[in-house]
Amino acid sequence: KKYDPELFRLYQKLVFELEKTQPNALYMDRVVPLNKLCAEQIVNRDLINHEGMLLIAKGTVLNESMIDKLKNHFKWDGHELPVFIFQEAEQ
Repeated sequence: KKYDPELFRLYQKLVFELEKTQPNALYMDRVVPLNKLCAEQIVNRDLINHEGMLLIAKGTVLNESMIDKLKNHFKWDGHELPVFIFQEAEQ
């Protein structure tokens, strides 16, 4: 299953803008750029590339090896995806 590259780009932009404008919203995930990912963070949504391939499943605990593989994949692929990381809802 392939996605329209223009729609995909617009979706990415929307996700990153929402994260900037609503950082304290009561939802259970936040977008983290690749260069800010850390080991032990929990992926809160399936990470699927623009061709429909599952890269990392929801609930996966990241480690350094996975983060390096993601960086290499996106460098090769040219489409950086938003990575949603589990975050406790603020009370």
